[in-house]
Amino acid sequence: SQLLAEWSAKLQTLEGRIADAQEEISTMEPAAERVIKLRDLIKFLKKNREHYLATIWTQLLSYTNSFVSAATGGQITELRRARNGEFTFVENGDETPSELASGMQGAILGTAMKLSLGAALGGSRRLLLIDEATAGASDENSLLFTQIIKSFGGQTVMVTHRQSDASVADHVIEL
Repeated sequence: SQLLAEWSAKLQTLEGRIADAQEEISTMEPAAERVIKLRDLIKFLKKNREHYLATIWTQLLSYTNSFVSAATGGQITELRRARNGEFTFVENGDETPSELASGMQGAILGTAMKLSLGAALGGSRRLLLIDEATAGASDENSLLFTQIIKSFGGQTVMVTHRQSDASVADHVIEL
């Protein structure tokens, strides 16, 4: 009878452990299902990565190109990105590597890309911060650039050392 009581106690302990293990398994099943779904999502995203990147670049460059074309009076019509990640721009029908851009061309292309990224990230286009954007530009191009920025319509804070850039500003703070 004592042996029966010992075995009965061991059986109850085992049944308790089995119940605990079953409860633990039932709480793990949803997590395991989530892991499986996440792995499937990762596989899908890796498989479709190039497609999504191409779509993102197409949208970013579309916005960039509209700004660039407006900023240059249609002289620069397009910024392009090759599969290898190199950028070129089209000016008066000629495609040129972006590293050969003049200071002004680079400023316009860079500003346009920053505006595109800001818009893509859901940023407000009501505030534009520009630092030395006309530093390498001729006086004529500098004036064109500042007039385009002024027509932007939002609040613009621009750091410059050129008096001509300051001439189109509503407010000037000299340091």
